[in-house]
Amino acid sequence: MVEKQLLATYSALQAVEPITQIAEVIVKTTLPIQGWVKDLTHIPKTGVAQSQTVARWVAYLSQRSRLSSSPLKEELQKILGPVTYHSETPEEIVVTCPEKSPVQEGKYPIPEDAWYTDGSSRGNPSRWRAVAYHPSTETIWFEEGDGQSSQWAELRAVWMVITQEPGNSALNICTDSWAVYRGLTLWIAQWATQDWTIHA
Repeated sequence: MVEKQLLATYSALQAVEPITQIAEVIVKTTLPIQGWVKDLTHIPKTGVAQSQTVARWVAYLSQRSRLSSSPLKEELQKILGPVTYHSETPEEIVVTCPEKSPVQEGKYPIPEDAWYTDGSSRGNPSRWRAVAYHPSTETIWFEEGDGQSSQWAELRAVWMVITQEPGNSALNICTDSWAVYRGLTLWIAQWATQDWTIHA
């Protein structure tokens, strides 16, 4: 909810810049963002992409407001007028940092029989490598070749596990690949309708 309110204010201020120019702007919001802008000014600029985006919004909102202690504030407010934030809601809402997910903390329970897969591609012409690792049995499957992308190599690593793992039991595959996740949860249905052919 905090992010949505910050984005709405950030977008609105940018949209009206050509109209308001150096005039003072009063922003009325449904939630009290003045405290949030003040509290979130010091969030780190590194980390997940979402944090960096929020940090950019907050920096802009802070420098446009009278809250900022930045030396850039006065220069910016000569070009764009100062902003005052106003809300009908009392300032009692406390901003807390979101809890980290168990996956980010490395506490997510991973099944002992899980396969870890990865792939990479580099060079020109490209040379790809795909690997699948099973820690419990210390089994490693490895393939390499020419002319494919790293996403293709990541999918190939999962394909090795699916086709070579004996038995019909469920497979647990751990990957950090966006291509693998989308491939197995979304694209696979489309591939099936196209007889598993890729049209370039």
